Amino acid sequence: MKKINIRIFAMAIVSLTILFLLQTNIMAASFSATSTNTTVEVGDTITITVTASNAAGMYVVTSSNSNVSLVSGSSEEFLENGSATLTYKAQTAGTVTITASASDMTDLDDSTKTVTGTQSFNITIKEKA
Repeated sequence: MKKINIRIFAMAIVSLTILFLLQTNIMAASFSATSTNTTVEVGDTITITVTASNAAGMYVVTSSNSNVSLVSGSSEEFLENGSATLTYKAQTAGTVTITASASDMTDLDDSTKTVTGTQSFNITIKEKA
């Protein structure tokens, strides 16, 4: 009886070890965006970072008016499991909304799953003090 218990215990340990070794980590796909500032002065810069985690596809970044201008980065580009940085320069006092969106983006683990996301940043631009 004691030998049977030891064999059952050993088989259970081996089975658990195999399950542990075969385990795959599946990351949830996502799209996100961040902004360095929400209040700036004319002439200052605003950095927007867009990130696709375990996802691939297009992103689009737009501004609601000409109070800012894009000085580096691309407002529309393909992104695969990484980040892109855009820098805007504040041109005119007032407000502007900068919006970053995933467009035609899919999960890298399952291309039938669409990845969506939109983040808007309301930026206040003040006259230089």
